[in-house]
Amino acid sequence: MKLYLIVAKGKQKGVPIRIPVDLFLIGSEKMCQLRSRLPGIGGQHCALVKREKKIFVRDMGSGQATILNSITLPSGGEWPCHSGDRLEVGPLEFVIQFREAGIAQKDLEEWAVSCLDTRNDRKFIDQDADAFHKATNASEMAAALLNQMALNKGVSVGRLRVAKEAGLTVIRFNDEYLVEEAEIAFVKQELFSTLENPSVRVLLDFKMVNRMSTTAVKMIDEVRKRLQNKSSTLALCRVRSELRSMLHMMGLDKVPIFHDKKIATNAKW
Repeated sequence: MKLYLIVAKGKQKGVPIRIPVDLFLIGSEKMCQLRSRLPGIGGQHCALVKREKKIFVRDMGSGQATILNSITLPSGGEWPCHSGDRLEVGPLEFVIQFREAGIAQKDLEEWAVSCLDTRNDRKFIDQDADAFHKATNASEMAAALLNQMALNKGVSVGRLRVAKEAGLTVIRFNDEYLVEEAEIAFVKQELFSTLENPSVRVLLDFKMVNRMSTTAVKMIDEVRKRLQNKSSTLALCRVRSELRSMLHMMGLDKVPIFHDKKIATNAKW
């Protein structure tokens, strides 16, 4: 796995920075692999850590804030991160990205720029269903069709895959394990940010999830309550039997659970 920091703003925007070591320090001191003396950057500000095939961001306790996806890390704290996460170090801002294989420098630069071409607010925005019919020319019609195709396929929002299918907002968890509290905190933030619209039907797809903790179950219950307050409804699909029993044990037995998306789409809930 090849790890990169992609500069997200400033004159060097789009430049990929290869992280070839297991501990990569960012700060103003000479010992740091990435050095900057700009205001707001501590001597040893933070570090990217590779461990057990996972990537973590560690605040080094410099007294200056390390911000990951708009969340300020606790002083000295270490949090897991994923491709597409945004890291702020003082005035510097990066996107964290992984690649499985090496590529030519020109292709690497094009890939790095394309990684920045995402929604800034990371929110799933509902599209006008009548956009195609309201189009006044062929160009607008084509754009409306492409937008609708993108909606049906879904977009990545951090650790989630969000799509519109038959009037449902379908959210698939991309993680195999919903166990670590730090990761669950990020997932919850992404869910809450995505589910801001009232009166929607939300289907959580557990196809990729093999294990989850009681903290993850509590997160789902918080999502259910949040949706309920917005006059929205929640259902689950493709939940493994052992996970289903855990949901029932923790009081989520009233949330509809379907074997697959097609059944959930056609059902009334």
